[in-house]
Amino acid sequence: MDLNELAHQCYNDNKAWFPEKADDLRHHVLGLAGESGEVANIVKKLDRGSTTLEEVRKELAEELIDVIIYTLSAVAIIGVDPNAIWELKRAKNKRRFAKVVEEKS
Repeated sequence: MDLNELAHQCYNDNKAWFPEKADDLRHHVLGLAGESGEVANIVKKLDRGSTTLEEVRKELAEELIDVIIYTLSAVAIIGVDPNAIWELKRAKNKRRFAKVVEEKS
């Protein structure tokens, strides 16, 4: 499944489960921020040593997937092809970070 198919699946799930919020970009961006905060909180606990990756691996993975779901739902709402944007952004980053790789060499 490509990013466009995943984005449409996320959007369609939202339409079925939360029809009143499916087209609400603010809702999805706020959800993205909330899920990102949950990821950060888990990583904070890893960083301070109060948990281990083995203990939180599944929880962290689920929170990261929630970030992807909200992101792809927002992408579907704004009506862009995530595959095309991915390629565009990747090419931009390759040009941008090639300098970093050259400097390290």
